[in-house]
Amino acid sequence: MIGYLGWHHFMNERPGYFITADIAIYLRPEYQGKKLGSYLLREAIAHAPALGVETIAVTIFASNKASIRLFESHGFEHWARMPRVARLEHLERDLVMLGRRVD
Repeated sequence: MIGYLGWHHFMNERPGYFITADIAIYLRPEYQGKKLGSYLLREAIAHAPALGVETIAVTIFASNKASIRLFESHGFEHWARMPRVARLEHLERDLVMLGRRVD
């Protein structure tokens, strides 16, 4: 497996939020920078309406500039910054939330 794209419920499966999906993309390091993330994201956006998804949201570590650029290049906008809400390798991390409507 070289990576994945996962669809997740937004806001803990609360019924009013079913039109929004949270997605995650992961690629093994040796496959990053080869346009595969862009391909997966384009496919997700294209298939979202068939899944009943009208809005796509994503949370990314604020330090992950490459992922932020990927989503921005596909029309995602910054919606929020959440300071120090995660801890990874003993370091507190900020998250940013990006999102876009699917037309």
